[in-house]
Amino acid sequence: MKKIIISRFFSEDIYKKNKKMWENSSNAFIEVEEMTTQELVDLTKVLLKKIPDSFSFTILSELVENENLPVALVKEIFFNGNISCKVASCLRNNLDEELFNLCNNSNEEIVKEHFRQKNNIHP
Repeated sequence: MKKIIISRFFSEDIYKKNKKMWENSSNAFIEVEEMTTQELVDLTKVLLKKIPDSFSFTILSELVENENLPVALVKEIFFNGNISCKVASCLRNNLDEELFNLCNNSNEEIVKEHFRQKNNIHP
């Protein structure tokens, strides 16, 4: 297995190298190093600008799981991300009311299903 480390030392060159490794490997996984909230915010904003790049979606779906990511950015990832980003957003513990309702009433069945299973909600 190839481990791709996402750290606060982010650069365009590192992104391109990691993206190539991700695309050329059938068994790579992403590990996000511990970051301050500001580092997490800064990295998330850079990656949001790269949408619809699939590697960007992959990293964002990992970053959104971090409980220190501000809710405003979680919402931005939810609204602009792919299905994986939406599912990861909805599996967080600290959803505000708007995100809770968006997840619970999502048009994407898989998003709604994962959210409801996590929160023990039966239709």
